[in-house]
Amino acid sequence: MVGCAANITAAKAANMPADFSRLEAPDRLHIADGQLPSKELKIMSNIIPVVSRIFRGKPTQAVNAKNFYSFLSKSQSTRFNDWITRRISEYGFVEGDDYLTEESQTKGRPGTEYYLTIAGTISDLIERYMKEVSPKKAPKTHKDEISSAKLLNNVFGKMNPADIRPAHVAKYLDKRGESAPIRANREKSLLSHMFSMAMRWGIVDSNPCKGVARNKETPRNRFVTDTELECFRGFAKSRSETGILLAEVARLAYLTGQRRGDLLRLRLDQITDDGILIIQGKTSAKVLIQ
Repeated sequence: MVGCAANITAAKAANMPADFSRLEAPDRLHIADGQLPSKELKIMSNIIPVVSRIFRGKPTQAVNAKNFYSFLSKSQSTRFNDWITRRISEYGFVEGDDYLTEESQTKGRPGTEYYLTIAGTISDLIERYMKEVSPKKAPKTHKDEISSAKLLNNVFGKMNPADIRPAHVAKYLDKRGESAPIRANREKSLLSHMFSMAMRWGIVDSNPCKGVARNKETPRNRFVTDTELECFRGFAKSRSETGILLAEVARLAYLTGQRRGDLLRLRLDQITDDGILIIQGKTSAKVLIQ
């Protein structure tokens, strides 16, 4: 959820530690960090009442925009209606996600109450990212991110985005890396992009994943030999008509080095006198194989 930038990252949203004990690894981990101090947030929650409103179909903590405006009134020189209109425009707030309105009566006159969501948990951030950002990626990437997001949510979900530090990210890489170091790197990359989007949405001011060294990776150096390829093609052809097609796709992949999905989408008009024009589904890049 997007609160009023960093100004209303607030209130009764508890400062929960990262739950490393919920890593889905064979050896269950049992580590809990100490809670980070948040005196300023507790003071603010006592000044501005926190209420529950329904956002995206579920109860969510929010603050009345007029109460928040009153809290800032000493530094404000504009009327409330002008102030809230400008805030919604400047931060790109979306009604139903970042704020909602309710009809009200003030001394018999109709009016409108605005409620702003409090910057929520990492779970809220992950949910928004997986609905708005991840589906726009390549299908396989989106599928991989669904499982990665679930694991990240298990560990960091209850934390406030502003409370995550590089040390938390590093510990995640270390502990997750004990069983799956490469997957840990991919999950860290996903978390990093989530925070990049959170910066764009006004939820946080920095990305705690930046500068955290990844686990060491050893590049693959095993190549399929001509003999192995021909043995596979011979076996595939002997099984069925589908096997014949599979054998040719394998040969084409061997010669071009392109992804399976890109080859299966290949059309006749992509085979030209100059070569085979491959349009890569993941990056939309065009590659001419001569």
